[in-house]
Amino acid sequence: MKAIVAAIAIIIAPTISKAGDPCPIPVNIVDLGVPSWLDRNALLEQISSQQSWIGIQHRDTPQGIVLSQIYDQSPAAAAGLQEGDLVTAINGVSTIDVAAREALFDAASIGDTLTFSLFNGSDITLTVGRADPVAMGMMQALRRQDCRASNIRTPDPQQQALLLPLLFNPNRSFRCEEAHQALEFLGERFEIDDVYMVRGSRRILLAMPHWGTTCITAASVDGDNLTDAALLAALDDVIGDYVQDRIDNP
Repeated sequence: MKAIVAAIAIIIAPTISKAGDPCPIPVNIVDLGVPSWLDRNALLEQISSQQSWIGIQHRDTPQGIVLSQIYDQSPAAAAGLQEGDLVTAINGVSTIDVAAREALFDAASIGDTLTFSLFNGSDITLTVGRADPVAMGMMQALRRQDCRASNIRTPDPQQQALLLPLLFNPNRSFRCEEAHQALEFLGERFEIDDVYMVRGSRRILLAMPHWGTTCITAASVDGDNLTDAALLAALDDVIGDYVQDRIDNP
């Protein structure tokens, strides 16, 4: 499975709903990444299903693309790209040409270099890195289900520093049964639609405030197991009651 994640925030087209219809049911993936005490790069190198990423979000303008977000600890951040940069070309390909630009992103592999030419005349070169494909895979699996609306986001470093300690015991093991209880402060019941995900070396924790927590083995959603069915099964323990509540109480 190879896809480049140039931007991990995706705009979802609204779903038309009728009175009494629970659709769309929002389920948003909050990717907390890998805890700081683990070697992220070494961990991701062990993943069979490799996904490359740059770590930017952008919008189109008549002059090129403007970088609207740079993700923390991303290749873009390491290279020195900044929010607000106007990129006119990447590896000589005009960013105005959407088809050519997307083809360039699609062809990029982990370890490739991309040179971003900026409107101010400077060039910034980055090395394409690795992304964990699980969070993106979960979002895409949810989107392919009827009556689902999903998105993905990465909290800023301050939010990560607040949230991550709530998901672990003092010995740094996952709170696989009740991490969701520690997240209840995030909002009122029936107003939470975020699933918080953090990856360890062998397991992945998913927690939905007020509703549930589960841990899955990393291998169960890696390699050939990285399928819609496996990803949705992993989510079911966490979101099942929440989704049923939305159906029963639209």
